[in-house]
This record gives sequence, structure tokens and C-alpha cells, in this order.
Amino acid sequence: MVMTNGTFSAVKPVVVIGGGLAGLTAAVFLAQSNHNVLLLERSPNLGGRAQTQHKEGFSFNLGPHAIRHGDVAYTILSEMGVQVDGGFPSVSGSLAVNRNRLFQLPFSPVSIFTTGLFSLAEKMEVIRFFTTLESIDTAQLLDTSVQDWVNRTFQHETTRNFVKAFVRVTTYGNAPELMSVGTVLAQIQFALKHQVLYLHGGWESLVRQLEQKALAAGVEIRSGVQVRHITRDEAGQVTGVQLATGEAVPAAAAIVCASPQIASSLVADKPDSSLARWSRQLVPINAACLDVALTRLPEAKHLFALGIDQPWYYSVHSATARLAPGEGVLLHVAKYLPPQAAEDPKQVRAELEGLLDLVQPGWREFLVHQRFLPEIPVTHATPTTEMRGTLGRPGVAVPDIAGLFLAGDWVGSRGLLIDASIASAKEAALQTARFLVNGSFQAASKPMAISA
Repeated sequence: MVMTNGTFSAVKPVVVIGGGLAGLTAAVFLAQSNHNVLLLERSPNLGGRAQTQHKEGFSFNLGPHAIRHGDVAYTILSEMGVQVDGGFPSVSGSLAVNRNRLFQLPFSPVSIFTTGLFSLAEKMEVIRFFTTLESIDTAQLLDTSVQDWVNRTFQHETTRNFVKAFVRVTTYGNAPELMSVGTVLAQIQFALKHQVLYLHGGWESLVRQLEQKALAAGVEIRSGVQVRHITRDEAGQVTGVQLATGEAVPAAAAIVCASPQIASSLVADKPDSSLARWSRQLVPINAACLDVALTRLPEAKHLFALGIDQPWYYSVHSATARLAPGEGVLLHVAKYLPPQAAEDPKQVRAELEGLLDLVQPGWREFLVHQRFLPEIPVTHATPTTEMRGTLGRPGVAVPDIAGLFLAGDWVGSRGLLIDASIASAKEAALQTARFLVNGSFQAASKPMAISA
């Protein structure tokens, strides 16, 4: 149950702005350590980009979502007692799409030699890439772009495109000229050792569990509430928030779990603030997604495909996770969009439907429902060479506004995507607790149940 109204206790709460995975995680960590927490979410529903919508028995995430078993987010959620329940997709029968032709997508030395995707010289380059990948010192490549490294390392166009395709599917990003290859290769090194997990019932399973833990710990949750701005005293320290209704909510500190632009707008009277600079400098990643429900698959063995010369992705998540009724099928087709590019939604949709025609010819005969999302946020911060990958992302504490903290996929130096969101949420809770202990506000005596 989500509270839409409520009264505030005499002790000033920590206000968490944003009810997505990061906001819920930060709220739970603080509340479980006896801090008074108020979570405000502008949408009627919690979850943010982790919401799941249901249609005729199918569970639609907002585009293709996955979590890696054993990675940062999985570890922290498990530590919180959140059950991350899903299935591991098989790589058997995976396809590569190159120049509108289908090939076997290689995942092993044997499949590299048997696929028709590469010439013999290209096969030798790909084998060398995989056999030397683990030994690459990624820290020495943080200032090098993916494109520069690929051009320098590989001689053949198809090999270069193949490596960039691996970059896209691992990071969900299509910005080889901007992305730090050191960060990307480190992510690929990890990804090859830890399996992807598709969640049973969709990502709302995580949202529901975190919401239940938050309410059980005493978090007050108010949905459908928009924060107008964060209030501060003469010294610039956070004193609370003002809502769009005009209601003033006193607070000892605030954690903003939203985009850099929204975070900056909440302190709009400080155009020279670090938040304003970050909102201008960070480069977001977006994707176009076509989510499709079918009664069955025309080509039952075609469960995954990756574009090589085009930034395309196709996967049947319901083959692994419980997302469809009976024999039904839920699949995702996506295009990784280049940053700051204005693409025609009609053209993009035609591309994605064309990919589906290639991989699953006749799919329209079995169509139950489809949803096209022309541009959805993947992450708010591309790990660029200018930022030295994730090392240059903002920290959780806003340096020029005392009592203001951040969490999200663009915050902190740990991980990408959901890993960055959950890791920064935990760290934001830890630093907020330290601020309350060291500041002038009443703080809980029970220590935070988080490690540094």
C-alpha cells in the first residue's frame, strides 16, 4: 500500500525525492537504521523505469531490462533481503545480423570457426580478442575512446563492428567516439564471467519488495506528489522541500534520486551550482524499443539476435523468465540510439519491425499486443573519456549544498546502469547518516547497517 497523505513527526525527516529503485533502496537503508524517512514520488506509481505494465496476461518492462548475477546491484539487493528471482538465458542458437543476413553469433572458439560471419583472417582477430581480453589492463585505457581503440587494435571492418556490438549489448550505449574503452572493457570482462538474469514477473518484483521493506521499516511514502524546490537557510544548508501545492516540508537532509536535469531544477536559484554544471555536461544514453506479445514464435529456436553493422538488439525474455501466459511469448526489439541524435520515430519503428521480420518471419499472424517506445532513457551519464569512464561521475554528496545527496545511474564511480543506481543509493544513505550524526540535527543512535 502506498500512502498518498500523511502527517509529519516532530523530528525532521530525511526526504528522499524519487520512488524508483535508487530512492527505495536509500530509504530502506536509512529507515532500517532508525532514521525518520519521507519518500516523495511525483508519479502515481513507484518504480520509475523499473515499472512493469500488464496487458492480457503479459508483463511488459519498459524495454529490455536485465541484471547480472553477482554484480553490485544483485549483491546489495540480496544483502537487503530482496529476492532477485529469474532465469538465465541460453546462448544456444543466438544470431548475428549483418547486412540483413543471419549468422551464428559466436560465443566460443568452436563457434567462431563455424560461423559464416567472419572471414578466416577476421576469425583469427576475434579469437585473439577473446583470448587476450582478460589480461588487458583497463585502467590504462580510461582516456581512450572505444572507436580509437577498435581502429588501432583490429584491421577488419566486420571485426571492428563485432566488438562494438559487444560494447552496445554490455553497456546499452551507442557512443563509441565518446565512451571510455577502459570502462567498457572492464564491464565486458565482468559480463563474460557473470550471467544475465531476466526477472520473473518483471522488474516490479523488485519494486514491490523494496516498497514492502520501506513501509515495514517506517518509511512514509507519498506518491503523486511533485517537489517544486529544495529550501535552504542563509548558509545554504538544506532545510526542507516545498511541494507544488505550496506545502512546506521541513527536512534534516534530502536525497535526490532523479535525473541531473531534475536535480538541478530543484535548486534552480543557483545556476552556477555543481548540479547545474553536471546537468549540462553529462551525456545521456537513450534507446528505442518495440515490445511485442505473441501467441507463439514462428521460429522457436531464434531467441536472441545482435546487430553487427546496425545497433540492433532482439531477445525473447519470456523464454527464460515468467512474463507471458501459457504458451505466450514476450520479446523485445531495440535500437541503441546515438547521443543527441534526432531520429525519425517512424523510420526507427520500421527498422525494428524489419528486424523482427528477418528473425521471426510471419510474426504478425500471432500478434497479441505491441508497444513502441521511440526514446526511453537508458542512463543519464555516458562513461566518456573526458570523465575517465565512471571515475568522473558526480559523488553522492553535493559539495556546494550541505545536506543534499544524490543517487542514480549517473552518480558514484561503481558500475553502470542498475549497478550504479543501487550502489550510489547505498552510499548516499551512508553519507546522509554520517551528516546527520555530525550535524546539528537529531540523529538516530543506531549505526547504519551498511559497510563503507
